[in-house]
Amino acid sequence: MQLLVWIFVMRIVMLIASAAYFINSFIAKAKYGNADEMNYEAPLTSLVWITSIVSIGLTYVVSSLIIPDSAAAPRSGGSWPRSFPAARSRAPSSPSW
Repeated sequence: MQLLVWIFVMRIVMLIASAAYFINSFIAKAKYGNADEMNYEAPLTSLVWITSIVSIGLTYVVSSLIIPDSAAAPRSGGSWPRSFPAARSRAPSSPSW
């Protein structure tokens, strides 16, 4: 059930993250509004960077609020620590029950 709620909340959060487009538009107009020449890839590159940073940040914050037990430090023996190469050597191969 938590995963289903997380999916729908993330959908709303990504709509909020689309405000990065307006932030980038404001920056691009301030920077290139009166320019005679400009590199047309520069505003697109900054849009990608701004959107990525905002999306990743919001995803982390909202995920830690919605699913606090999963966003905290991973429990040993679960599948979460095994997904990281550095943690594979430390994670036990079988649960210690």
